[in-house]
Amino acid sequence: MRKLRLSTEAAYDWMIITFLARDTLDTFFQAVLTPAGLSNLAGAFSAAVIFLPVLLISALNIKRMKAIIPFIVLYFLLRVVFAVNLKIHPDYQQYYTRQTYGAYEVFFGISRGAIFGFLVFSLAGRSKSVLADIHISAVLLLVYCLYRYYKASKLGYWEEYNDLGVLVKQRYNLVFGYKTMLCCIIFLFFFLEKHNILDLAGAGVSLVMEIKAGSRGPLICLVFFVVLYLFLRARKLKMRYKITISVVLLGAYYAISHYLDRIMAFGVSVLQKLHINSRTVEMLLNGEITDDHGRARIAELSWEGIGRQGFFGMGPFGCRTIIAPYFNYGYPHNIFLEFILDYGWVIGILFLCVLVIMILKVFRIRDREQTGVLMILLAMCVKLLISGSYWSEPLFWGIIGWSAACLRAQKHRKTDVISELILKPTTKVRYE
Repeated sequence: MRKLRLSTEAAYDWMIITFLARDTLDTFFQAVLTPAGLSNLAGAFSAAVIFLPVLLISALNIKRMKAIIPFIVLYFLLRVVFAVNLKIHPDYQQYYTRQTYGAYEVFFGISRGAIFGFLVFSLAGRSKSVLADIHISAVLLLVYCLYRYYKASKLGYWEEYNDLGVLVKQRYNLVFGYKTMLCCIIFLFFFLEKHNILDLAGAGVSLVMEIKAGSRGPLICLVFFVVLYLFLRARKLKMRYKITISVVLLGAYYAISHYLDRIMAFGVSVLQKLHINSRTVEMLLNGEITDDHGRARIAELSWEGIGRQGFFGMGPFGCRTIIAPYFNYGYPHNIFLEFILDYGWVIGILFLCVLVIMILKVFRIRDREQTGVLMILLAMCVKLLISGSYWSEPLFWGIIGWSAACLRAQKHRKTDVISELILKPTTKVRYE
């Protein structure tokens, strides 16, 4: 029985680690399957490696199978919602079925479907070492990032598919930047928690790769994580550290407000002297760091769509019909605009409020592991304010799954306490 318990927990650990380090798995299977002409199956093989152990152990136990029911219900409920929406709006067909940015691929697809983020993190609480699993995944993901960086450096360019599905050569890689930033934030979190110099080194290496080969967007994730960590963990610091951090933050705010141009010019000169060249540095040098690359036009199209639809929204992926004719990816690059376009003012804001309330409730529990995982997920999903779509972001759905799992666990703990008080009224219960 002991071995069974260990193997059960190991399956959940394996799922978390391999899901977050999936790019490493995909690269391995592509290398193995390409000689046989089966590279297109790499994603399916990776999915099998990630999920089969958990599915097998769940099939052998009713209680563990019940844990998967919320995911099954959510999956089929959204399938029905998409089907009904397609009946109402037949013109959405191309945006649901297209290979690049299509709903059935980016959200439901077995290879990279974002909804599976909900499955992983709704089950993650069944592991007793979620943060340790995330730490291991960062190491594996860093290996992948170093390999990709070395390969691109050797070629002198990145080969990636653009929003039209065409293979192009680029000086930078947007997706790679977010991969390295995930590594950076995880390593930084563990350095701040455990003070291990190797974690600081991992964060530093990841950040350097992001600056040299990524874009400016991931840097917002890092800033948000640092601020969030200070607010949530600062109460553990001594008063002199709190004062120091406050002075530094206020000084940084004053300097940025009054001397931003000089700071940027100095930063560029230092980076150039260190022979660090990247898209971000070039944008600083050319004064393009605040360019929106079409986002103002996208926001304009989004507001026009909201004005036409009123309070009812356009349904899932509806915004693609008004944005895709101008920008192929089709989403507003802002989660608030996308929610309102999809669901209308009332339901869209209601959904967002429910999500915020769930997140705040998890933070109120004050469990260090639960809040630690949530901080990492939130930091990576802050990019949805300026880039990407929540329909294609697994970590966004991971936030929903993790928050629901934490609140469910807290409810069970309260039930256990009440049961103990009823059965043993003379027993003193200590609340932590």
